Amino acid sequence: MDTLEEVNHVTVITPLLILLLISLLIRRQYRQPDYSHIPTVGPSRFPFYFIGAFQFLFNARGQLEKGYKRHGHAPFKVADFRRWHVVVSGPRLLEELKNAPEDEIAFVDAHTCPGLSTSREYAAELSTKLTRNLPVVFPEIREELLAALADVIPSAPLVHSGAPDVQDAVGWTSVPVADTLVEVVSRVCSRAILGPQLCRTADLTALSKAYIRSTATRSAMRAVLPEGLFSYVTSLFFGVSWRARRLRKSLERIIRQWQEKPPKRPQEDSRDLLSSLLSSPSPRDTSTALLALTLQAVPSCTLTLTDALYRLAACDELAIRAMRGEVEGAVRGEGWTLRALERMGSVDAFMREGLRAGGLRALTMRRTTLTPHTLADGTPLPPGTSLSALCIPPPPSLVSAPASDALEGPRYALTTASPTFLAWGLGHGACPGRFVAGAVIKLVLAQVVLGFDVRFPAGGAFLEGRWCGLEGVPDLRGRVEVRRRWRV
Repeated sequence: MDTLEEVNHVTVITPLLILLLISLLIRRQYRQPDYSHIPTVGPSRFPFYFIGAFQFLFNARGQLEKGYKRHGHAPFKVADFRRWHVVVSGPRLLEELKNAPEDEIAFVDAHTCPGLSTSREYAAELSTKLTRNLPVVFPEIREELLAALADVIPSAPLVHSGAPDVQDAVGWTSVPVADTLVEVVSRVCSRAILGPQLCRTADLTALSKAYIRSTATRSAMRAVLPEGLFSYVTSLFFGVSWRARRLRKSLERIIRQWQEKPPKRPQEDSRDLLSSLLSSPSPRDTSTALLALTLQAVPSCTLTLTDALYRLAACDELAIRAMRGEVEGAVRGEGWTLRALERMGSVDAFMREGLRAGGLRALTMRRTTLTPHTLADGTPLPPGTSLSALCIPPPPSLVSAPASDALEGPRYALTTASPTFLAWGLGHGACPGRFVAGAVIKLVLAQVVLGFDVRFPAGGAFLEGRWCGLEGVPDLRGRVEVRRRWRV
């Protein structure tokens, strides 16, 4: 009898839940602004546009490439489970988006870490301070890089770069790419931000690993869940929020202790960003902003370098020799300095092309319209429109000439934000920490190129990443083999 009642309850409740879900979807549909005048990639009518939302969730790059090929520089829209995204491209519309006043088209911060809420203005201010301090702290950054590489890559016999083929099997060590790089990058970035006493904190590395490992799932959930529910689920399942809060409280306590009794440290150990902020009236705000800055720098640099190391392992030997020779020449002439990094044009080009052709972001310059707005091509946008710029390379058929900035000198090419290279955004919304991130990425890659041989294990090949929502994620479980080299 009880079983029969349970079955009856299920047969009654299930249809009611389905009807409730359908009614919510219909209500949402009728409350959405009218975007019927904007071309669509995929189905555009309710409820069939959810088919396009599924396609966009798991193949955002393919959907956007299809839209670009079909509509060129005209705006088009794609659906996720929360909203329509209006996508723009081309110099005219990008320039309009770049210069739009924030009281009409507001900036959307899509890279906040759950548990670490800070203002974009304060984060940009700290990034500017860090950039200005970079020449001073750079020697310590490289020192930490060498120490980190020595710790995470097991010792093996050094192999002379001219060793004969018979010694090809000597000295190789298999390493997990993402796990190795997150420890290295976490320590390098934190050395510049938090200083030598805090950069090797195990909790900081654990937080970075948890954040990176959950990138794909968080991106997919962000496309489906409301913002409040997204933060709750992230905190509950991925260990990001509680780790961040615990680390923030620990850092806040250290700042208060140092304010009361400044530590006795050598002058060279006081060049980090934290040391310049000990007089801050709000240790809580300072600790939150510093950790938020760290959690923006470490994952982006780690994922970019993971993809770069896979491409390096698949790279032609002649290209690697040319890159290695340029690094050696720059270091011989300038030492390990920022000026030497500026002379490494082939390293710069290697990274820039990787970001351009296989970048880890589908859309950039994310904005929301606050008032009715008409784009330069005459397309009207109602308030509340999600507006973004295309951040993937155009199909070859739509490229009529080489990108002008590709012909510029190597000095600032990697960190230059331009309409033809949107990896860092554009205009006042461009990533303010891109100069520090670019220096860290080039330094790590140059050190690996100069100090190690890299290859895939036997039978291995280039590891393709995957797309989840708007984020591209390289293979986080891939491995490569490395061996140390004699420098000649």
